[in-house]
Formats: sequence, C-alpha cells, structure tokens
Amino acid sequence: MNTNTNTNTNTTEQEEKRQAPRIEVQMTADLKTTYIYTTASVLNVSKSGMFIKTRNPLPEGSEVEISLYLARQDQPCHFKGVVCWGRTSPQGSVPPGMGVKLFSDDADLLATIADEIMGLPKNL
Repeated sequence: MNTNTNTNTNTTEQEEKRQAPRIEVQMTADLKTTYIYTTASVLNVSKSGMFIKTRNPLPEGSEVEISLYLARQDQPCHFKGVVCWGRTSPQGSVPPGMGVKLFSDDADLLATIADEIMGLPKNL
C-alpha cells in the first residue's frame, strides 16, 4: 500500500498552478465517496477549490461530495470535486491533506462564498 500519495510536494509549484488566490479559513466539512464518509477541516478555499486537512487523503482522481458548514448558514453548502493531489505527512508548517478542485457549477457557488468569506473573521 502506498502511504505517500503526494503527487506535488513543492509548495511553490502548487502556488504557481493556482488560478485564484487562497483564503485561509477554519471550517468543518463532511466528505463522502462511494465507500467513505468522514468529517474534516477545510483550511483554505479559492474560487475553484479547497485544501482539506486529513492524514488519509483520497487517491488522486477520486471524486468526492463535500458538505461545507458556514457559520452564517442554517444548512451546509454542497459541492462535488476531484482530488488533484494529496500528502500524508506534514511539510513544515503545512499539515497533511489534499487539494480538491471543484466541478464548474460548484466552483461558481464557491466563488460567491469565497467573496463573502474575505470579509469575515478567520474562524468561521
């Protein structure tokens, strides 16, 4: 079993590939695949994706359903995405986790949420 699913360990390379700036947050999200249901922390979001903190990232290419809980919302926001990369061990101050790119319709919703988050306190 491959314990290191890291497909892109260079933080600078990751930043260069990003099409939208990241906004640091602390939110809870439920993650669901065909075989897995778990709760994790979202540490940053952009208009096209998010970083989810987890010691057990899903394999690259895995499709995942995400329910994101915002403090100002009564119900969670739902997204579908695909895992672009993951790492099972910390890199300096960056914890283990995975980068998830959202499908286009979901990215439109996340863009609206990201714009709203920019004006909110860090702990949502």
